[in-house]
Amino acid sequence: PEFLGRIDQTVCFEPLGAGALEAITWKYLRQLQERTAALGTQLLLPPELATELLKKRPGKDGARQIRRLVQTEVEGPLASYLLRCGKKPARVKPKLEDGKLAF
Repeated sequence: PEFLGRIDQTVCFEPLGAGALEAITWKYLRQLQERTAALGTQLLLPPELATELLKKRPGKDGARQIRRLVQTEVEGPLASYLLRCGKKPARVKPKLEDGKLAF
């Protein structure tokens, strides 16, 4: 009873819709583009990338999983590509092949 008296209000969260999930995904992808631009490399991503990433989302736990997906599916392969290049490219334009980015 004392615990219930301390609750001021109840906030219910609805699962994120497809539009919100895609907007969150593009937010993380734009942040990555800004970071690479600050290093002197323009990162051009395919428009369907967010949709492909969301297909790989393992659960329905919100934005944290999307951040991890961007790290594993985009940032990691991009970093490997940049290390293999030897010199810094002015522009990187990966393609989607079988649901994965190909650099």
